[in-house]
Amino acid sequence: MDCTFCRILEGRFEGTVLEDGEHGVVILDRNQAARGHLLIIPRRHVTLWHELEPAVVAEMTAMAHRWARVLVETLRPDGYNLLMNNGAAAGQDVPHAHLHVTPRWTGDGYYRFGGKVEVLAEEDVVALVTALRAAFARQAMA
Repeated sequence: MDCTFCRILEGRFEGTVLEDGEHGVVILDRNQAARGHLLIIPRRHVTLWHELEPAVVAEMTAMAHRWARVLVETLRPDGYNLLMNNGAAAGQDVPHAHLHVTPRWTGDGYYRFGGKVEVLAEEDVVALVTALRAAFARQAMA
């Protein structure tokens, strides 16, 4: 498999790693959506967030928290996004899980919220909540 992030983890792109952890690394994204755009990548090649081990998720989350603070202190953005695309339909373009930490400035045009929303009818809310709770209970027992 030819994975850009696996190549980074193998050391083929020097100078982009900002933090090197047990389960993952923080890198400066060479394809900057905004100045300071970072990626947090798990060491093991896993495609989707829900497939990651809990220890990996915990470390990646802690890294995101630390580096969001660094970005805010250093670059003084108006805000920032934490974003993970899972699957092509969600916009994932590298099939190796990765969490974006992207500084944002008012009017930067990077990503707009406010797309299509659907207000569910009460019976749809009940049916969806029931199905989700049942699936959650099955997973908790596994």
